[in-house]
Amino acid sequence: MKVLIAILLYGLFFLMCYLGTGTLKKNMKSFYSYPDEIQDRIRKDATLVTMIPKQKTMMQSFVSNLILFSVVFVLIGLLFPKEGFVRCFVYFLILGQGLNLFDLLVIDLLWWRNTKRTQIEGLDADRELYQNPRKHIDAFYRGMLMFLCAAFISAVVLRPIEIYGILGSFEGTLTTIFITILFCTVMFLAVWTGAALYPMPKLSSFMPKDIQEKLKDHKPPFQGAKILGLVLIIIEVMALIGLMTYMIWDGIHNGFTFGQFFARFLIVLYGEKMFDILFLDYFLITRTHFFQHYLPETEGCEGYNQFGYNKKEQMLKLVSLAFVCALEAWICTVIW
Repeated sequence: MKVLIAILLYGLFFLMCYLGTGTLKKNMKSFYSYPDEIQDRIRKDATLVTMIPKQKTMMQSFVSNLILFSVVFVLIGLLFPKEGFVRCFVYFLILGQGLNLFDLLVIDLLWWRNTKRTQIEGLDADRELYQNPRKHIDAFYRGMLMFLCAAFISAVVLRPIEIYGILGSFEGTLTTIFITILFCTVMFLAVWTGAALYPMPKLSSFMPKDIQEKLKDHKPPFQGAKILGLVLIIIEVMALIGLMTYMIWDGIHNGFTFGQFFARFLIVLYGEKMFDILFLDYFLITRTHFFQHYLPETEGCEGYNQFGYNKKEQMLKLVSLAFVCALEAWICTVIW
């Protein structure tokens, strides 16, 4: 039944992509999915340039797709009323990431780039210009994050009460949420310390390349700032270690199973990673002047407008975190 649903979903998705192409008007709706070479030629065409749709921000596209697939997964989940939270989450995760991979390999790379249906009518462009896969690969990376979030949200909507059981108790759930909030708070304080006090070249590896270049000659704001910043960063690192230690101790003290440890680590570490991507990378860097206030030499850097500049690294971390959580859960249950 689940395999049949996956086949139907993938087939329906391909059908929607097929029906969404074939005419100039339909193809222009997907203007921003075309390679930069095609987009440049369209902008130079006096007729076609008037048909370019308004571009959505990356966040708007992400949220709209997240809502859409969360609803789809919830509707699918209604067909399996006896499945628990973990099984729902795993199934939706596999279903979503499978669709994401199907979209990249079959629809984008094999079909979209080679079919005449996606060619822009009236545009003088060789078929080779349609072959650049960069836009499709970028969408695949964003899809990995989006389907992960959709799977979790859908499982929570379908099985909200089971979250308490998975984490031991209502108190265990509150503890996990509280630790996640503290993790994110300490992370922000560490970034704040680095920007305001400690020489940023030591801590700017998470920022866009052009900003890193500007920070090579950055000086502490006052004498002693470097020492103070270093002390605060050490304290903040110790706080993170302390939170992790308490999280493990609390689970051992309350007799957590492998699944309960795994769920706790998933919530805390993925919660921290979502905070990193959405708040630090998106909001703090691209939507505020937080860093420019403390680092005026970076004012005007293009990197402040490049959300997703580190998407490959972030996606790799998102995938590897699941294995890290499983390893930590195994250590906590087997060794202790």
